[in-house]
Amino acid sequence: MSKIFGIWNRISDLQADLGGEYNKCRAWKLRGEIPRSYDSRLVQILPSRGFETTWEKLDAWHEAHKRRRKNLREMGRSVEDQDAIPFPELPFTLRCVANDCKLAERASV
Repeated sequence: MSKIFGIWNRISDLQADLGGEYNKCRAWKLRGEIPRSYDSRLVQILPSRGFETTWEKLDAWHEAHKRRRKNLREMGRSVEDQDAIPFPELPFTLRCVANDCKLAERASV
């Protein structure tokens, strides 16, 4: 099973980290985007999940979603038929802890 936004195993994990109602978190998963109003919380909690992001990456992610939604509307596509245009690339990157980096370097040689 794939992780939600590449980070969370379950919607309830996303809900525990960001708050909000379960159904709202489920809707975020279906839309492929966490609302901008949660950006500050994302920046705070991502390190505890082993990830990081920047305000610039989050802003670009939201703008890409805005363009995607506009394109879907112009194409006359519904949310259920949204596979016509792929989701924007996630703005989260895996944090590299010093020991993990050394292990990764050794594995790639």
